[in-house]
Amino acid sequence: IDVNDRKEFEVAYIVKILKSSNFPGIGEEKAKWIVKDLGTNALKRMVEENIDYTKYKLSEENWNEAINFLKNNPQLIKDQMTFLKLNLSTSLYELIKKKIRKKHFDSFDEFIEKYKDNFYLFYLEDEDVRLEDMDKLSLNYSEYKNEHPFKPATHIYKALYDYFYNTGHTRIRSDKVYEELLINANKDLEWPREINQFNQAIKLLLESKYLQAFNYEDGIYYSTKKILDMEEYIVKRLQEISTYKVPKQTVSFLHHIHFDKKQKEAIEAAINENLVLITGYPGTGKTLITNKIIEDLKNQYGVENLAIVTPTGRATINLNNYEDKIIASTIHSFLEFDPDNQSFNVNERNKKSIDCLIIDEFSMVSLDLFYSLLIGLKSPNLKKIILVGDKDQLPAIGPGYLIRDFIEGNLLKIIKLEHVYRQAENYDIIADSLMVNEGKMPLFKGKQSRFIQSHGNDLKDQVLKQLKLLLDEGYSKHDIAILSPVYKYDAGIDNINQELLNFYREKENAVIEKINTRTLALDDKVINTVNDSRGRVFNGEIGYISHITFDSKKDPKHISHVAIDFENDKKTVTFNRSDFVNAIEPAYCTSVHKYQGSEAKIVLVILFTEAQKLLTKKLIYTAITRAKKLCIVIGEKEALEMGLASDVDSNRLTNIQWIKNKLNN
Repeated sequence: IDVNDRKEFEVAYIVKILKSSNFPGIGEEKAKWIVKDLGTNALKRMVEENIDYTKYKLSEENWNEAINFLKNNPQLIKDQMTFLKLNLSTSLYELIKKKIRKKHFDSFDEFIEKYKDNFYLFYLEDEDVRLEDMDKLSLNYSEYKNEHPFKPATHIYKALYDYFYNTGHTRIRSDKVYEELLINANKDLEWPREINQFNQAIKLLLESKYLQAFNYEDGIYYSTKKILDMEEYIVKRLQEISTYKVPKQTVSFLHHIHFDKKQKEAIEAAINENLVLITGYPGTGKTLITNKIIEDLKNQYGVENLAIVTPTGRATINLNNYEDKIIASTIHSFLEFDPDNQSFNVNERNKKSIDCLIIDEFSMVSLDLFYSLLIGLKSPNLKKIILVGDKDQLPAIGPGYLIRDFIEGNLLKIIKLEHVYRQAENYDIIADSLMVNEGKMPLFKGKQSRFIQSHGNDLKDQVLKQLKLLLDEGYSKHDIAILSPVYKYDAGIDNINQELLNFYREKENAVIEKINTRTLALDDKVINTVNDSRGRVFNGEIGYISHITFDSKKDPKHISHVAIDFENDKKTVTFNRSDFVNAIEPAYCTSVHKYQGSEAKIVLVILFTEAQKLLTKKLIYTAITRAKKLCIVIGEKEALEMGLASDVDSNRLTNIQWIKNKLNN
């Protein structure tokens, strides 16, 4: 529809209402048709006028259902029109509906009445709220003649939230807070740039306890109450678990499986200690001993009292490939994540009861995810936690650095596996990755680990050249992962994906189909980017388009559904066209963060200087160790040197140790 931005917003808003489950039989295409015909006043006109619904190809039953719903829910129409008038987001409407269902208030009017003195409190209570929505509500309903005093304070709070998320820190020096947050708030025009106003806003946040101040040896630091509460709960819960008595068991080791001294120590600790963290490089036997630990604990506690979880669907698949007698699940699945409400159904009000928890790939577990897991498990039932991970991999996205904090703070018994077995299939790769870990230039002399120098515009061509050589050797797209640090630039993820989509489709003589402007073809390699509401597939799982369904009633080329076969898990998931467009992306090239927890026979790692901000030794180490058989690093030597010299990932400022010391004193 060729209209200005405001008109587009209004149209999209009404379309979203009409395509919802409240109006069966309408769907997105017919909703657009109705709004194009009746305008943004469509809901009112549908009720008041005698509309010829047959021109929208709707049945009498569906039309009558729609009219009855509108007539029986006048408050809904009133609220929707208010949202439209104030240009409020649909996400706020959905959030308020959720709060009404949970009896926080009975209606939108009651919400307004409850928060009209300070809409910013609603933002501070729920991180899913958009701050710009609160600005609009405050402007329209607040009794303040001038700007609400909480407005600048809340914009600072948002900048602080973004700062912690982007840097991984959980605290910030009080004398650095203005200059650090100013960088983060450069696009927020409402952020208080005048220093006196800024200081007043900080004072208000401290007085209202949304911001906390505390002393370190080098000065005063700030953190949000929410982050500090999570860190403190984790420390207290681990200390509580450490006091429980666990019966000692004698571990028997079968002769046909050889465990070295350190591996045996790890297994015995996991069986007989309350809290254990096992860390080690690839090739040190983490998976082997994890399976032994699972087997013994299953016999000790019973399957129903033992939970094995991982942060990603990919990591879960990898673990289940080895251990088929008890099924590992993602943390999101275990906690029954509800994407519609962006919350866990297993929580502090609805806890699960287990005795023993094992978390694999723990380096990828964020502060808030571990906190959600602990508050969802009954105390004192939970008596044992075993964490397994590689401390040298990239830390989890978001604030905190739990694996490092736990190791340095001795909050658990720490077992470090350091012996890499030469018979490991990827020994050359591991040897080079350990040099990366030390900040040294890898030798790249083994057959399994190579470096090909390439610059600028040649990078993309070199990737394609190496890919063709590998395909000629008999490898397939299923065997090869390509990793790039960033999405932008010529050798970034987006460009490489487009190049390889074109390459494979031409090579396979693929028939290219379309959903709006999006192209797709059978056997396209794709990645799912959201957690499916029915728990069928999780963020980060990679698969291949296996079937495309057309709705011939509308148009022989109108795609209604797309089926995807997901790797390793032997499952096919069918997406409707809307879910496909929203959740599925090309996956010939992915980010290192997205591929963490996954493995491939062949991994091509692309490095270039434009990605300098993200180039660190942990990123390079994580990328290289995704390869099981062959790793080829393609790029600029200068970019590799930049990464080896940067260990910024390890410099996250957190509070776990400070909290532990405070509690002990």
